[in-house]
Amino acid sequence: MKKLIITLTCILTTTILILSCDAIMFEPKYFDYGEMTDIDGNTYLTIQIGNQIWTTTNLKVTHYRNGDPIPTGLSNSSWQ
Repeated sequence: MKKLIITLTCILTTTILILSCDAIMFEPKYFDYGEMTDIDGNTYLTIQIGNQIWTTTNLKVTHYRNGDPIPTGLSNSSWQ
């Protein structure tokens, strides 16, 4: 009987922990998602973590906001 009570208590505790963690950690209301577009027309998904907004992927932009190309110092053949 004592083993049964201990086993049931462990199962209940584990179930409560799993359900409470799932509700707290993975609920989308804790994050603010958005979208942005760069000067070249590439669209990026964003996420706000605290007071900072991050893109979910690296930037692919090749021009500055004023339209000037971003120099890479490499020719197209150097990238290959």
